Amino acid sequence: MSKEVHDEVIGLMSQDVMGDWCFDFESSLFSRILNVTIEANDESDNRPRKNQYEAYCWLKENEDKLKELLQSSIYQQYQNNLAEIRSSWGPEAEENAPILSDSAEIWVLLSKPDICLLSEYADICVHLETKWDPEHGVTVLIENGTVKRVE
Repeated sequence: MSKEVHDEVIGLMSQDVMGDWCFDFESSLFSRILNVTIEANDESDNRPRKNQYEAYCWLKENEDKLKELLQSSIYQQYQNNLAEIRSSWGPEAEENAPILSDSAEIWVLLSKPDICLLSEYADICVHLETKWDPEHGVTVLIENGTVKRVE
């Protein structure tokens, strides 16, 4: 059973059995409502930390910048590993790992975004499923409005 609270900044949030908070976020970037997770912390009330509120506000105000960060960083990683990726797909390479001529084309290979506001390591974690690596997908860690790491 989850606990629900109305937060002054975020709105309605529910807490799962692991202590993480979840809320709906209407995303213009992904053209749908996303369920965002706020990673649990070890404080007694387990409410989101200041940095998680700041990450939420940044996310809300900077979806265009988020799109640019995701697009450029994922495209760069894809391009850097393309030969190996295509080799692993063999005859299905063109369908699952096509050669892209522009970073904007990366979006056709991405789906099912998950967003988490972290308590450590980075501010925002965005995980997307990918056509080229359906088992693992791609994760982008963002800190202070810049890409910290792509995994």
